[in-house]
Amino acid sequence: FNETATRMVPTETTPILPTVTPVDTSLDLPPIPSKLQYSLDALNDLVDYRWIDNQTAMVAIEFTLYNAGTNMLIASRLIFEFLPTGQVIPYHSLKPLLLPDVESFTGVLTFLTELMLVAFIAYYAVKEFNKARSFF
Repeated sequence: FNETATRMVPTETTPILPTVTPVDTSLDLPPIPSKLQYSLDALNDLVDYRWIDNQTAMVAIEFTLYNAGTNMLIASRLIFEFLPTGQVIPYHSLKPLLLPDVESFTGVLTFLTELMLVAFIAYYAVKEFNKARSFF
């Protein structure tokens, strides 16, 4: 995984904090916290429940996103490595996968053609492997 991960370098910038619009209290909804406050509360919960402590070496978060408009899956992985010096080094990896379009005739035809190509490649790879194995 480390070969595909991109190391993120911290920058010295001022964060742009989101503005929170007032909530109509007549609806009896709880107030919506800012993204920064929500993130700090979530991090404090992890510390309070002893999920992160001074012996934590790494935290990995993996999730999958689906975009119906482009028919694409994205496998996402976020890793936070805690060094003994107290520094946190984040890594990320995004791997997109374009799903076949099976709603139209051309999409189904393209998918079946690609499937046949993969089957032929697998067949000839096994055939060549068995031929090479006979030499040894």
